[in-house]
Amino acid sequence: MEDDKIRKIIERSVGDLLGTEEQVRKKLKDLLIKHKKKVHFAPIKYRVLGGFLQSLNIKFGNFLEVLLANIIKETSGLTVLMVSEKKDLALGKECERLINSHIDHRVPKEKLKKALDDLYRAIFSEEKQKINEKKLDVDLLIADTQRHYYVEVKYNDDHDTGKFEDINRKAIKTYAALANELNFKSEQDFGLIIYYFNPHKRYYPSPYLRDGVEVLRGDELFKKFNLDINYKVVEDELSRLNRKLENNFDYYTELIFKMAKNS
Repeated sequence: MEDDKIRKIIERSVGDLLGTEEQVRKKLKDLLIKHKKKVHFAPIKYRVLGGFLQSLNIKFGNFLEVLLANIIKETSGLTVLMVSEKKDLALGKECERLINSHIDHRVPKEKLKKALDDLYRAIFSEEKQKINEKKLDVDLLIADTQRHYYVEVKYNDDHDTGKFEDINRKAIKTYAALANELNFKSEQDFGLIIYYFNPHKRYYPSPYLRDGVEVLRGDELFKKFNLDINYKVVEDELSRLNRKLENNFDYYTELIFKMAKNS
């Protein structure tokens, strides 16, 4: 029964990203018009196919966020407020400086809690600050009956050092800007989570945030929020997803070739 439930959620999540048949056909028609205007050695059907696959690759970068949002919606007491949105947000200049310092100057594990306490105080300071306007990607904003959370969603903890720093920097800045935007007063009202779907650890313990508190992996998020669907069931279904998507992509390829031939 649970398998059927998550299967339907995954299919709905894929549908949310791919769009309806009508939307797909419109996208392909637009690509055909665009590529007809260009002189190129490659046949137009392959150029349209390449453009379409590129757009799908970008969309599926947000797949896990959409999937988690749909799973969370199935759990009573949890609300999804925002998913995969670009937002113009304000971040205090001094707050941003302190976040950059926290990332650029790692503290020893035994000093991490104090460093985070100081950072949280800066984020939730009521003092008027000079403001930087930023366009930020908001992965997932959710709430339970007690608290709101910003969740930065990643498949794996397997990034190189520079990318890992960027992930943490961006997550904390987005969290701080949302705290300002939504007028939260403390971390007790608004929590920060970086969630890695796969439990594999490369950077453990995290030098920037606390594992098990701000950093969750694998089934830890599912347990924390007591989600109605089991993590292992989701993991198993995702491993089968590539076979389902292969059929979708084969259909789109045939459709593109047919449309190109008749254009």
